[in-house]
Amino acid sequence: MSHPHPRPARGGGSSSAHAHKNNDPGWKRGRRSKADSRFPTVPGPYHDEKYIADTYRTKALKKVHETNPKSPLSNYIMATDGPQLDFQHSQVVVDGGDGRPIWRSTIVVVHENGDITDIGDSPVRKSAENLAALSALYQLDALGALDKKLKKEPGSPARTLSDGTVIGYEQACQFMEFYVKRFRFGEPDIVYAQLARPGDLWQADMIVADRRIGFGRGSSKQEAMTICYTDVVQYLEKCDPELWEEFMRKRR
Repeated sequence: MSHPHPRPARGGGSSSAHAHKNNDPGWKRGRRSKADSRFPTVPGPYHDEKYIADTYRTKALKKVHETNPKSPLSNYIMATDGPQLDFQHSQVVVDGGDGRPIWRSTIVVVHENGDITDIGDSPVRKSAENLAALSALYQLDALGALDKKLKKEPGSPARTLSDGTVIGYEQACQFMEFYVKRFRFGEPDIVYAQLARPGDLWQADMIVADRRIGFGRGSSKQEAMTICYTDVVQYLEKCDPELWEEFMRKRR
């Protein structure tokens, strides 16, 4: 594994919790300004966190799912034998805005009632991606799909930390959310690869600030991902026990 505290990548994005808001002083609804001609103009509305929640949320999800929506979305896609997360990104100008270019991220999620197209808009590419994933979660939840699929998440092999705490996948996700905010990194990315060896194992690598900080291997993508999360947290706690103690204090 690499050093547990990678340096932030230049221009790293923030989480969906800090997404661009419609009440940003630079965003004026109903007011048209001269758009940047280098970028295509797309029709509104502006798909920020408020618009997505107001339009698609029927009830609050688990906090860890709303702040890190790509992980549960990936779980859903793997549970339904879908492809790996595939976001399409483009820099555009939203019609009706102030003409400033933003990132629009789009992902199409397959569902038995028809494909769901999910959009996220933000000045920061990573935030736009997270918002598109959040939009997908809210729409899947409204269809009742999450209740059926996310309950099938494997518990993953538990890991015991140096202080005796036993952690599973969900607590590992909560710690990683704390970790990236604590050091002002972007959210972790999980990259999958199928190993060319007997058993067809999958490897999940966790990337933070453009550095691989750990990996997990399993018989499926989902198993590899859950092992990756718990193993990374076990490693980080071993390297920096005080950081884990800080996390536990904030949870009380």
